[in-house]
Amino acid sequence: MTGKRALKAVMEAFWKLRDRATHDGWSLVLVSGFRSFEGQRLLWNRYYDQAAKDNHWDERKGVRTVMKYTSVPGLSRHHWGTELDISEKSLRGQLLTPEEEISPKVLEFYHWMEMNAPAFGFCRIYRGTAGIISDEPWHWSYWRFAKIYQRQLESNPNLELSYEPQGVDGGKYIKEHFREIFQWQSQSIDPECSR
Repeated sequence: MTGKRALKAVMEAFWKLRDRATHDGWSLVLVSGFRSFEGQRLLWNRYYDQAAKDNHWDERKGVRTVMKYTSVPGLSRHHWGTELDISEKSLRGQLLTPEEEISPKVLEFYHWMEMNAPAFGFCRIYRGTAGIISDEPWHWSYWRFAKIYQRQLESNPNLELSYEPQGVDGGKYIKEHFREIFQWQSQSIDPECSR
């Protein structure tokens, strides 16, 4: 379902990045890599259920709220095996979005990743500046492959016809508004990653 693994080239790049980190005094931890539809569905439904308790509810609001924190099952980039959620051993559980109050050590780690991860083929895909997805400083995309998959997804004229949100909370709304939802997610990608 969800694993600490990815495509071979992605893992090799991560291991090299991890070696560089060790040399510089950081201990990288791979929190999440490939995620199956079922793994993403469980994650999505957990967020959706929590959001439903906290808000005056309608499906549109629910889907938009949850999309800030996790992707729609079937559209998650984690399905591709190109995406990694990376943490640091001493900071595990402390990595937050920059809007939240975070320690100087976490900021230092984020800065180190920004300065080093691109040299190994990784791009920080979500910066929370456009689209719907919040800033995710822990989410790194191996862009060499991810940009190919992204283009294939975007050029598929039958994408919404083949989408089946079985067991996905808010699935009826997602199916009926698929193109709009896909656009919200696509607009969230940092354009620097496509260069």
